[in-house]
Amino acid sequence: MSEAFQIGPVAVEVSGRSRTADVVRRVLAAAPPANGPVQLRFEFRDALEGPPIEGSCQTRPGGFAARDRLFDYQVSWSAPPASPAVTVAVAPRSKPLPSRLADRAREAWKYWRKFAASGRLHFPRRFLFYVYMPMLELTLLERRSTLVHCSAIEKNGRAILFPAVGGVGKTSIMCRYVADGWRYLADDMCVLAPDGAVAVHPLPMHVYGYHKHGNPELVAKVRSTATAMDRLLWTFWCAAAGEDQVVRWVPAERVFGRDRMADTGQVAKVVFLRRCEADAFSLHEAGPEELSRAIVESTLAELNDLPRICRGLAGAAPGVPLEDQLAGRMHQACLAGLSRSAGYIVDVPAPAGPNELRRFLDERGVVA
Repeated sequence: MSEAFQIGPVAVEVSGRSRTADVVRRVLAAAPPANGPVQLRFEFRDALEGPPIEGSCQTRPGGFAARDRLFDYQVSWSAPPASPAVTVAVAPRSKPLPSRLADRAREAWKYWRKFAASGRLHFPRRFLFYVYMPMLELTLLERRSTLVHCSAIEKNGRAILFPAVGGVGKTSIMCRYVADGWRYLADDMCVLAPDGAVAVHPLPMHVYGYHKHGNPELVAKVRSTATAMDRLLWTFWCAAAGEDQVVRWVPAERVFGRDRMADTGQVAKVVFLRRCEADAFSLHEAGPEELSRAIVESTLAELNDLPRICRGLAGAAPGVPLEDQLAGRMHQACLAGLSRSAGYIVDVPAPAGPNELRRFLDERGVVA
C-alpha cells in the first residue's frame, strides 16, 4: 500500500503495510495529494536487504545505512531527474525478546504519562523527527527550498511568519491572529520556496500543559474533544511531573477547523521573536541576511540527526551538502525565499504574554 503527498515542491511517498506506515500516512494526509513525480520515498519493510549494518552509520555505494534505537534505515540517493531521487527503506531493529519487552514497557509508560497515548506511537514519532524531517530538508535543499521553524498565518494569499526558538510564544501569537480572521498556515514548521511561496508542513501541533497560561483557549479546545480519562491524566501529570512534561499531539484541523486553514501563501512579512531580559518590548527592521541567519540557527536545532545523515551521505551521494556546508545551503535557500518580504526582529520581555505581544505588534502596524 502506498500514498503520495505534496510537501512544498517535494512529492513524498509512503509505502508499506506496517502500523508505523499507517500512522505516518495519517499524519501526512494533512498535506495535499502529490501533483507530480515522487522525489522522496519511504518504504517500511520487515527487514532491510544487504549485509548487516556495522556500527551506528555506514556509508554504502549511492547512500548509507544507519541504526537508530528502534529501527534500521538505508538511504539510496540518485541524481535528479531520477524519480524517486531519494529512497529510504526502514525496518524495525531485531532485538532479543527480553529487550523488546523492556523497551515496550518503558515506552508504554512514557507515552501514557506524557501523551495519553499508546507506546506504539513511539516508533512513528521517532521516525518522523529523526529520519523523515532531515531527509525532507535535504531533498528540499536540492530544489533551493528549506524548512523554516516558525508559526505562520495567511490572509488573501499573504503569509506572515513568526520564527522563534521553542517557548517564546509563536504558537500563542499565531492562535490570536487566527481567532481574528487570519488562517492557520503553520504551528512549528513550514516550507519556504525560492520564489517566496510558503507551504504547510503537515505534522500535528504540540499543545503543552504550559500553554494554558498564554493560550487558555487553545488548551480548552483540545481538552473539550478529549476523553474523560485524557482530561484526568492531563490534570494529574501537569501537577505531578510539570507542565512542560505533558503534551498532546493534535492535528491543526481539530483545533481550528478546515475553513480556518490555508495550504499555501506568499511570504509578505517575517517577524522573528526572541526573549530578552529587558523590561520593555523593542523592534527593529531586519534584512534578509540577518533574518536568514537567525532562522537557520533555530531550524537546525529542530532537525534531529540532520548533521549525522549528512556525514553518512558525504561522498556517496551527489549534491548532498557536507556537514560544514549545511548551514550555508540553508542560508542561501532562506535568503532567496525572503528576498521580497519585509522583516522585523522583536525582543520580547521574559514575563510578557501573547496578549502583550499582540498589542505591541498591532500598535506598530507590524501585522496588517
